Amino acid sequence: MTDAKPIVLQAIWLVVVILLSVYLSFNLRTVTDLKQFMPLEQEGSTFHAFQSKILSGRESSSLLISIHGAKAGELVRLSQGLRANLSGMNNILTLHNGEARYIKTDLERLEESRFLLVDTDWSVTGLRKAFEARVSDLRQGQGPVIGQLIKSDPYLSLKSYFQQIDYPEKLDNQYPVWYASEVGAILRAEFRSDNVPLDTIEKTQDVLHNTFQELSPAEGAKLDIAGPGAIAVATKDEIKTVTQKLSWVVPVLLILVFWIAYRSLYLVWFSCIPLLSGVLAGLVITQIVFSHVHGIVIAFGFTMLGVALDYPVHLFSHKYSNETLSATINRIWPVLRLGGISSAAAFLVLLFSGFEGLSQLAVYASSGLIVALLMTRYFLPVTINPNRIQPILITFNKYIPSISAALIIIVVMVAISVPWIKADTYWNNDPDSVSPVSQEQKEQDAILRNYIGGVEVSDVFMLEGDNLNQLLVSTEQLTLLLNNLVKSGTVKDVLPVTDFLPSRERQEFRKAQIPERDELKQRVEQAVENTPLKPSAFKQFIELAESSKHKDVVNYEDILGTPAEPLVRYGLIPSQDGWLSVIRLSGLSSSERLSEWLLNHPEVRQYHVNIKDEVGELLTLYRDKTLSGIYWALSLLVVVIYWYSKSLATTIRIISPVLLGVTGGLSAGLLGGQGLNVFHLMAVFLVLGMGLDYSLFFNHCREKKADFSRSFHAISVSAVTTVTLFLFLAFSAIPVLSAMGSVIVAGIILSFISALLISAINWHNKYFI
Repeated sequence: MTDAKPIVLQAIWLVVVILLSVYLSFNLRTVTDLKQFMPLEQEGSTFHAFQSKILSGRESSSLLISIHGAKAGELVRLSQGLRANLSGMNNILTLHNGEARYIKTDLERLEESRFLLVDTDWSVTGLRKAFEARVSDLRQGQGPVIGQLIKSDPYLSLKSYFQQIDYPEKLDNQYPVWYASEVGAILRAEFRSDNVPLDTIEKTQDVLHNTFQELSPAEGAKLDIAGPGAIAVATKDEIKTVTQKLSWVVPVLLILVFWIAYRSLYLVWFSCIPLLSGVLAGLVITQIVFSHVHGIVIAFGFTMLGVALDYPVHLFSHKYSNETLSATINRIWPVLRLGGISSAAAFLVLLFSGFEGLSQLAVYASSGLIVALLMTRYFLPVTINPNRIQPILITFNKYIPSISAALIIIVVMVAISVPWIKADTYWNNDPDSVSPVSQEQKEQDAILRNYIGGVEVSDVFMLEGDNLNQLLVSTEQLTLLLNNLVKSGTVKDVLPVTDFLPSRERQEFRKAQIPERDELKQRVEQAVENTPLKPSAFKQFIELAESSKHKDVVNYEDILGTPAEPLVRYGLIPSQDGWLSVIRLSGLSSSERLSEWLLNHPEVRQYHVNIKDEVGELLTLYRDKTLSGIYWALSLLVVVIYWYSKSLATTIRIISPVLLGVTGGLSAGLLGGQGLNVFHLMAVFLVLGMGLDYSLFFNHCREKKADFSRSFHAISVSAVTTVTLFLFLAFSAIPVLSAMGSVIVAGIILSFISALLISAINWHNKYFI
């Protein structure tokens, strides 16, 4: 090997790295869409349409804001000031705080159709009640705004229509903004478009905090932000925190380990070449295949690709003195290749998980591992000076009989079986268990949403149809039946989309109820008798009623751009075959009472959907699919190992540490007492790969003490670095990362111990350690 060749090869590699980095800097699109880590049914299903809308529509980026820590008057001032000062962002953001927010254009769009949107009593008695109510409003000093409104509409139909959106009943209505003594003043920020970039949400949060400070809040006053958008930003921040920790932990760990294991910092650089190559290649391939990469995939995948450090470590540790690296790699290549390809193949099973995020992880990890393996095989041997590799091997002078190794294995098996025996439940199908959202974030979001929404998120009723108007008719018919739930006290309210977009038939019926001009004029004259109001003041009202009687009905497009748009958009969801109508409930007193009522009303029960149960069933489905994948992977490994070894005894000896590592890793997941979820099972695929690697190399060298010393050295370095890396994930605040990290850490440790001890059994009745 000439001195120039390694330099040229490294220069070529560096150019490729730069090119890949440039490509990623311009093309890599990082997302934090929660639905990529939630199970989705087949495209076109009713539940899939509903779930996709909830997880990717405007609601998925909304922010819930709480101002607290001061007296009510101060919190009201801050709420009003925040909304007023951010009015300049109305083109991209709408900030709601319960104040009257109906600008003139909102009213103009629906004012001529107002009597088609709400039920109106046009009798003399109904008119008289409306006039008396408005007189009472004026006497209570509600100002000139009411005075102007009643001239065109004494019923205040639009105010009644919009009031369903504005002021939830759980709030204290003595204040002009959303306020509750328990949480303070509340605001909701909604973006005006779907699929808002995460950077935009993050910048909006910064603007909210800065604007709040500009209002000179009283001492103790604080602004907190929750909601789906804030959760997405917090998830990104947690991923960033994990990545930043790894960015300094990895080099420090490598320097420390390589100095202890090889007394060389020269090898640190070369050990990173396969890792960096795998990371960049994996990212590029994943970006090309999916057009984006999830942030959790980047964080977890980078850590997972840390396994690629094992490949150069095996090369360095297995080198004999006066042996070329080409000779070393040729000698260990069959085992290294088998372990690397098996690990990559195990990850590919994730492609069939049903989670887009895990499908990305499959492509990222498998392609990255293959690239790292090839770089170790063909690049490192021709670029490293072999004379600078001197592993610090351990001298073995103590012996442990095979019977002792067998007894230790038995103790390990008993220990890892205890969590399985004592566990109250093995599986956790709760959707929260697979959400990349911390419990604290969920609780804060739920508290604020309960005050300003009060809508049940677990129980809904769904109807589907290809004709929008017919679907609205069916929704109105079902709502009539569901109103019996209100009468029985089971729920406080039923919230159909037809409250905001009635069917054509309903609107035509309301049009027919509007009196002709002369008749209405006479009724007005009769209704204002004995009131301070004059009939002549309601000329505009009579003209508006006549206009409504002859106006076209309000359709879906007419609602867009008004404050009712969010409720209509989430109540009417486009599906593959047409539309999906969702009826929500408010103030559910008891799930048991609802279930009992539904049992007695089968004609309604067919439309009922319990979201939590639906997701739980999907999780069970994907759990079973993942378990099948693990069984298939293990079966494949058994076949491959038997083909490789041509010995049943050797196959059992190699596969046993893998099984113990997997079982032990899942036992660690059970120790939390919450049961295992599908992400615990996903982590098993890494344990499979690592456990197989350890077992293969320990058994490969079991007949040669010199080879054993080198394998022990390489595997020890690998286990220390891998466990350290995944400890960061095990203690992550993101449940998904924490679940996978805990299984991997425990699984790797047990795989190492098991492979070490099992390879000792029947080795001339003694084992060198």
